[in-house]
This record gives sequence, C-alpha cells and structure tokens, in this order.
Amino acid sequence: MVLHAIMFPQQSKNENVVSSEISEVLSPGDFMKTIVRHGDGSYLPQKGVGVEVHLTATSSDGCQFFSTRQGENNPSSFVLGAEEEEEEEEEEEEEDNDSGGGADYDIKKEYNDDGDGNIGHEEEENEEEDEEEEEEEEEEEEEEEEEDTIDKGEIAALLHTAIGTMRIGERAVFTIAFSSPSDENGNSGTAASVDSVQYDIELLTVFQDLHGDGGVIMKLTSGGCDWSVSSWKVQPRESDCYVTVKYEARLTNGTLITKSDGIEFAVEDGHFCPAMSTAVLFLRERQKAKLTVEPKYAFGDEGRPAGKADDGEVPPDATIEVNLELLFISFVFGVGHDETTRVRTLRRGHGRECAGEDSLVQGIFSMQR
Repeated sequence: MVLHAIMFPQQSKNENVVSSEISEVLSPGDFMKTIVRHGDGSYLPQKGVGVEVHLTATSSDGCQFFSTRQGENNPSSFVLGAEEEEEEEEEEEEEDNDSGGGADYDIKKEYNDDGDGNIGHEEEENEEEDEEEEEEEEEEEEEEEEEDTIDKGEIAALLHTAIGTMRIGERAVFTIAFSSPSDENGNSGTAASVDSVQYDIELLTVFQDLHGDGGVIMKLTSGGCDWSVSSWKVQPRESDCYVTVKYEARLTNGTLITKSDGIEFAVEDGHFCPAMSTAVLFLRERQKAKLTVEPKYAFGDEGRPAGKADDGEVPPDATIEVNLELLFISFVFGVGHDETTRVRTLRRGHGRECAGEDSLVQGIFSMQR
C-alpha cells in the first residue's frame, strides 16, 4: 500500500469523478489523496482512537454507491485499526487450532507405528503427500489470482490508513485502485468497469474514551497549534504543572452550569470536576474538545448546589457536557545543583538558546513572599 501523491485544492466541476490519467498512475492497493479543504492544527488521529467522518463513495464511472450525507445525514463513527486487531486475534486462534490438530495427528501417527499398524502405512503416506501437493498447487493458483485484487477488509484498512493522514476539519478525496475480477469466460462482470473508487471523506471529530469505561468521552473539535509552533508537542503532566483553560459546562438539556474565559489551576489539584484534570492531560495548547461526563466523574449522586454569581445547580446523578480549550501550559522545575530553587514558566519565549554562566542578560525581576 502506497500513498501515491498529495495534491492541493484545484477548481473542478466534479470532484467525485476519477480521471483516467490518475487511474493509470495507481497500482492495486495504492491510493492518491487530493485535499479539498485543509484541516485545523497538526493533530493526526492514531490507531485506537475513534473518528467521526462523512464519507461518500463514487466509482470511476461517476456512480455514487454510498454516502453518509444523504437521508438523515448521520456521520459514520468507528475506531481506527479496530478491524486489524480483530483479524490478528482470529489469526492467532486459527494458529492455536492448527497447532492443536498437529499434536493430535502426531499422537495418532505414533500409535499407528506400533505393532501391526505398519501394514499399508507407506501407501497411506504417499497418498497424503500427493494430496498435500495438490492443495499447495491450488493455493498458489488462488494467490496468483488474488494478487491484483483487493477485498473489503483491505479497502477498510486502506481507508483507516487514509484517515490517519487527515487533520480535524479536513476534507479530502482518496482514490483507491484495484484490478477488476473476470468471470470464467474472461469477461468482466458488473464490477469490472470499476477499477478505482473515490472516497470523499471529511474528518469531523476525533473521540477517545479516557477511562475505558465510557465515563468520560472526549471529542476533539479543533486540532490546536500548527506543528511549527515550539509548544505543539508539549502536553500537561500530573505534577508540577499548571494549565490555563477556557470552558463552558452545561447539563445535557442545554442548561448552563458555569463558564470561564480563562482560569488557571494546578493539574494535581483539579478544577470544577474530576474529569477536567484528566482531560487536559490528553490535550495540547489551543486544542478544543467536548467532554461528555457521567456522574461518577462529575458530581455523583450528591450533585452540586448553585454557587455564587451565575453558577447553576447540578442535580444528583446528572451527566454534564463541557466545552474545553487548553490555552496555556506552565511547568514548575528545579534549578541549581540541588534544585532547591523552583522556577515556573509564565510565558514561553522564542528559540532554544539559554543564557550561560558568563552571559549578560537584561530583564525585569520581582519577588513575592
């Protein structure tokens, strides 16, 4: 499988029709990506995370045979790489079964080798060898026939790989090429005219089950900073870390509980509800997410009384939704030989050069007790 090329948006009357020039360039199993709309930030979904996409499939003759944009307009949701894991488990089970069958065969063979069991044994072995050779020849012929064809499982794997190259909000067209099957007379069937398929995919959100029990589902709605920004790969940690966030919390019926345009807190101390400090560990600066939080990670069976100002009440056993944006990460670290002096980053500078022992520096200094 090869990502053959990446092309940037071009004006086209019909984005869903594959040109013959593109089809001829691709080999079976290759795909070509054409970006229709660029996404946000630099986050790329990895294997094991969930994605929500709009998808339209169109054959090379312009026939649209699948679309999530029609009817009720419901996007498709699935976990990247989930099918590969299931296939691996099935293969392991088959290997275990095969090894078990081999052991039974060896036991029977040892039993037949004793006493009168040797009568006609050589003839049986020759017959078995002939059968094995015939089976091997048939398997080789089948493999040769299937070399240039792609089954549904392989197409799904290619699509999962393709989505792994997309950013949140991106829309792209992936052309996947495959060879056309023929019937016994050498004539191509209905699918023969379809030697390539275009998948128009829009990556809407990426979601993740933070605790593995469905208690906190986080949907990324924005990819965050561009990869060229020095802070892109920086993520919060549980200790010696402060974060500044913007958030808005509501009940599932839309009732506002509380919101803030920017509040700072220590990750280990948390803020508002336990799910908040968990969620920031999975975010990078400027990433936005929507959290769906079940009661055990929110306010449990006791709920939360109405607070001061505009803070609303949270009823007992209530599920809440939080729109969260990570604005800034501030780390605390020790300096000096014994690291007894603690330093906290208030604003990240530019570049990577640091002042040395003999450097002349200019700055503003203040102290607090």
